[in-house]
Amino acid sequence: MQWLKQSTAATVELGPVADATDGVSEEIGLTTPTVYLSKNGGGFLARNGTSFSHDGFGWYLVGLSATDTNTLGRLSVMMRDPATHLPVWMAFMVVPANVWDSLFGADRLQVDLREIGDANLGLTTQMKADVNAEADTALADYDPPTRAEATADKDALAAFIDTEVAAILEDTGTTLPAQIAGLNNLSAAEVNSEAAAALTAYDPPTKAELDAGLAALNDIAVADILTAQMVESYAPDGTAPTLAQALFQIMQQAGVFSVSGTTITVKKLDGVATAMTFTLDDASNPTSRTRAT
Repeated sequence: MQWLKQSTAATVELGPVADATDGVSEEIGLTTPTVYLSKNGGGFLARNGTSFSHDGFGWYLVGLSATDTNTLGRLSVMMRDPATHLPVWMAFMVVPANVWDSLFGADRLQVDLREIGDANLGLTTQMKADVNAEADTALADYDPPTRAEATADKDALAAFIDTEVAAILEDTGTTLPAQIAGLNNLSAAEVNSEAAAALTAYDPPTKAELDAGLAALNDIAVADILTAQMVESYAPDGTAPTLAQALFQIMQQAGVFSVSGTTITVKKLDGVATAMTFTLDDASNPTSRTRAT
């Protein structure tokens, strides 16, 4: 059974049409036969549509108007002419436009909450009655607490919170301020007793022990000074050097250096890095030099 969209014109195929003489030969010459319709079990009436043409092999294209398809349910389409051909019929099912467009187009069946809640649809009378009934039942079943019950619950909750907070404070040592306050509440006699005990326990060094310690610090041999390696360092130009810096500068000037034009470059101990540079007053016959870096 084929489907048709309600109140929508359509062209359907009806056939094959067999010749009335032998019941086999294809009848291909029909032009304006009467086509009858039965809407959802009603009596047969002539169709409102007018188009009619042979398609091929005894099948004909029959036009149905929007009036022909305006009734939901079964639609029987029949063509007969006993003198010319055998009767031919076809059954169709006319469905709502929403069903047709949902199955064969881009619409959705109106069966979900979104479609029911659409601004253009609204709730049916039965839906409203059902909602009201459920709401009345829920209100009737609801047993709100009395003022006395609510107050009792509040007081019980407050007492529970106080108990729990006190336990938490005890566990986390929040009672320490009271313990510290107890420590600060010392009498003069207690303080004097503790101080006396501390002084008694203290064992200061004697004068002889102090003298021996200082003598050991001052007993540095000359050999210890002369054999200790110094840390290589050079004073910047224009800055007074330390003893070690002065010795390094004197030693390296007499040691590794190079002359290029009017520039003397003094090398560090590694013989590569530059320790300082001097500028000569003349590249060939110098009579003076000044420190550059």
